[in-house]
Amino acid sequence: MTTRFVQVSWGLEYTQTFLHFHTIKVYIQSFQQDREVDQTTKMGEEIALSAQDRMEEEINQHIRISDRLAKEELFEYLTRWVNYFEFNLNNTQRIEEYINNYNEKRLIEYKTIVELEEAKFKETNKYKTLNHLDFYEVEYNMGILAGYLQKNFYNSKSRLEQYRKFFEAPDPDLIDIDYLPQYIEIMRPIVSRCVHIAKKRLSYLKGENELKQLPEKEVTQKTLDKPLVSSQSNRLKVNLTVEELTMLFRLLKDCRLIIIKPKHEKDIHSFISENFETIGLEDKKSSIKNIGRLWSSKDPAVLNSWIAKFKELSEKAEKK
Repeated sequence: MTTRFVQVSWGLEYTQTFLHFHTIKVYIQSFQQDREVDQTTKMGEEIALSAQDRMEEEINQHIRISDRLAKEELFEYLTRWVNYFEFNLNNTQRIEEYINNYNEKRLIEYKTIVELEEAKFKETNKYKTLNHLDFYEVEYNMGILAGYLQKNFYNSKSRLEQYRKFFEAPDPDLIDIDYLPQYIEIMRPIVSRCVHIAKKRLSYLKGENELKQLPEKEVTQKTLDKPLVSSQSNRLKVNLTVEELTMLFRLLKDCRLIIIKPKHEKDIHSFISENFETIGLEDKKSSIKNIGRLWSSKDPAVLNSWIAKFKELSEKAEKK
């Protein structure tokens, strides 16, 4: 009967996600389009680290209490995964090959799609009868509101449009390999940590080291960066709502002078949440969730509030 290592399997598999082509594609295409990685994918980083923690605990438990056979099975299981991860860490050109192969296939498909769509376009009556930038008449199509709108807003049932005699092809679904190093910066520490956790314990599974020397639990840099106690009481209290504070930081980021330039917008959300205490109801305080939800807000009341504040600050600065 083979022993099941549930937590170990989860730790390894969640780590392996960062070598899956879909994950690589999502990250790199987000970089090349200069947008945030979607939250579901980004959450995989925290999930992988958490799963590695549980993996580490289960390995230690087997080292302490399991019989020789279970330890040997776990040793062999971990060794295969360690070899797999190390091979991929040392051969990132394999990812380049995957990307190049993917791009080649997409370009072939893209060429076929464009040819088909262009052929359909050239078969249309407008293409055959109109020249580029010719005007043609289009009837309004308003559905059940047509009668009301035509009666109250339009004097005629048609309008003129200008014909553009060219085919607008969609952008091909390609991956810019120049952004691969940026992804590897994210992937390598996560995979390396998993390898490190496993390798440090292989000798204990083989019975080559004393249990009292079993290494302590791994600590990530993210864990080190977090305060040991809640920093709620140390937040800077501001006489602003979370909407006003979020708008301020967005204005600072979008300012032509680029006053603040974060790597990711989520970094600003985290900074605001961790360092400021706003006024307002508890469910409208400066949590990362609320800040992310309000980040793109264009509430005129909040904008006008800041226009007034900036004007007041400008007048005070001139007096000094």
